[in-house]
Amino acid sequence: VGSMLLPEDFADLDQLFIKGQEIGTFKCQDDLSDKIRFYLSNDTLRRDIAEHGRNACIKKHDLKTRSLQFLSYIEKLLSW
Repeated sequence: VGSMLLPEDFADLDQLFIKGQEIGTFKCQDDLSDKIRFYLSNDTLRRDIAEHGRNACIKKHDLKTRSLQFLSYIEKLLSW
């Protein structure tokens, strides 16, 4: 399955992944420590999030999909 992602939360992260289903997040160092302890003591949840995150990466973040998104973004910038 791979590893569960646990990045620092940021404004547009929910456009990339579903928080709590495809990734975990933290807001500060204390929150990070709490989340690490929580997910290490909840193996099934951690593995489920890791699996959903992996599936999301394969489906939504492959090279072809991201390249098309990037080209669309560039086209919008050039059409100004």
